[in-house]
Amino acid sequence: MQLNSTIEKFYLDILNYAGVEIEDNIFVNSNKKLGEISIEGKGLALPYFEILKHPEGKLVFHILNENYTSPESAAFNFYKKRLVLELNLKLSSLIVSLITISSDPQLQRKIKSSKLLDIVTNIGETDPSQIEALLNLVKASKKVNEEAFLFDIFLKKNGEINDVPYSAIGKINFLAYSELQKSIENKDSEFRVFGHKLRKKDLLTLSTIFQVIFPGINDKIAYSEGTDNKIFRYLSALLKTSYLISSRMNEVANLLLDLNETSLNITEIVSNLDWTSNMEKLCDMGNEIRLIPNQTDVSMSSNRLKVDESKSTQQQPPVYQTPQQPVQQQPMQQQMQQPMMQQPVQPPRQLTPEEIIRSNMHNPAMSPMMMQPMMMQPMMMQAPQPMLPTWAQQEIMAKNQAQNMQQPMMQPMMQPMMQPMLQQPMQQNVYMDPNLMAQQQMMNQMHMNNQMHPHNQHQAMHNQSSLQVNPMFVGRATGPWG
Repeated sequence: MQLNSTIEKFYLDILNYAGVEIEDNIFVNSNKKLGEISIEGKGLALPYFEILKHPEGKLVFHILNENYTSPESAAFNFYKKRLVLELNLKLSSLIVSLITISSDPQLQRKIKSSKLLDIVTNIGETDPSQIEALLNLVKASKKVNEEAFLFDIFLKKNGEINDVPYSAIGKINFLAYSELQKSIENKDSEFRVFGHKLRKKDLLTLSTIFQVIFPGINDKIAYSEGTDNKIFRYLSALLKTSYLISSRMNEVANLLLDLNETSLNITEIVSNLDWTSNMEKLCDMGNEIRLIPNQTDVSMSSNRLKVDESKSTQQQPPVYQTPQQPVQQQPMQQQMQQPMMQQPVQPPRQLTPEEIIRSNMHNPAMSPMMMQPMMMQPMMMQAPQPMLPTWAQQEIMAKNQAQNMQQPMMQPMMQPMMQPMLQQPMQQNVYMDPNLMAQQQMMNQMHMNNQMHPHNQHQAMHNQSSLQVNPMFVGRATGPWG
C-alpha cells in the first residue's frame, strides 16, 4: 500500500487503542453498536498512496502531520473523542467488576494476589444494587459531558507543570469524581449528582472506588503530562496523558485475570498499548511524516470570508481630478479663497500727487520695476494697493529708465530674473486686480521693446520726459516736500 511500515503500525495500534478497526480501508467501530464513523458524511482512511491519489469522498487520517498553529483538526478531534469514549467505557466496566467482586464472597475466596486483596479491602462492603447506581450516574453525566461521562482529557499549548514549561500539556479531569465529592461535602443537599438523586451509601462507595483505582486522585498535578514534541505535540500530549489512565486500568485488570472468571469480561477492560514502542522512533521521522500530505480540516464553512458584494453591481460615475492642481495645494487654496469670498473687494483708490511724490522720493526701492516680482505673487496675500494714474506711472518709469542707463550692469541681473516670470503661466483660481495686470503687461512690453531696439531708448526717454511736468501742481514744487 506504499506507506512507511513504522507509521502504518503506529496508526493501526492507536486506532485499536481507541476501539477503531479498518475494513476495506475505511474506519469502523470495533463495537458495532456505536454506529458508523464519518465526518460530514466522509469516511476516514489511512494515508495510503491509492487513497491519496483517489480519495473518492474519503478523509485522509494523518494526524502525525500536525499543524503547529492549529493542531485540532477535524481528524484529530474525532480521534480524541473516540479515545476518551473508549477509555470511559473501559473504566465503567472496571468499576462494575470491582463492585461485583466486593459483593460476592465466593469470588473473594479466589483472590491470591495481595495487591488485589488490598484493593477489595479498601473498597469495603458493596451490594449489587450499586451497579445500577453507577449506570444512573453515567446516564445523567452523558447529558452534560457526552463521551466524557466519567473523566475527560484537557489539552493546552505552552503550559507548565510544577513550574516546568512544555510546548503542550495534558490533564485528566475526573468529572464524575468531582461531582461525587461535592455532593458528599454538601450536607444540606439531596445527594444529587448531575441532577440525579443517589443514596449516600452509593456516593461513598463510588467515590472510594475512584480513589482506589487512581491513587493520588485529589492531587491536581498527579495526572498531568507534558511534551516538547515538535512534530506531533498535541497527539503526543493526548496519548501520554491517556496513558496515565489506561496503564493503571490495565494493571488492575491483570490482577482480576487471576480469578479466571469469564463473567467479569476482563478482556474488555484491557487497552492495547503497543503504540508506546513506536513513539520514540517517530520522533526521528519528521521528514517521512511531512512528505505525506494531510487534510487539515474538512469543515470550511466557518473559515470563509463573508463580504457583501451587492454594491459592486451599481456602477458609480468616474471621478476626474484636475491635473494642474496638486492635491496638497487644494486645502491651502480653499483656505485662501474662503476669506476672499466672505469679504468684498475694495476698489483701488487714486493717490494724491503729494502721496505719489513722497512715496517715490522717500522709498525709491518701491518703484514699479522693483515691485514687479512682488506683483507676480497672488494678490490675495496683499492688501489692495492704490492705483497710480497713467501720467504718474509713466513718470516713474522714465526715471527708472534713466537710472538703468546709468547702471548698465544691473540690466543683465534683472533680465534673468524677469524672463522666467514672464514665461511662467499664471496659477489658476488666483485673484488679480485688472488694473494692476494691465500696468504689468504695459511695463513688460516696454521693457522688451527697449531690449530689442536699443537705438530707440533715447527717443523713448525724450517722449516720456514731456510727461514729467504736470499742470496740476505747477508752482507747488516749492512745497514742504520739495
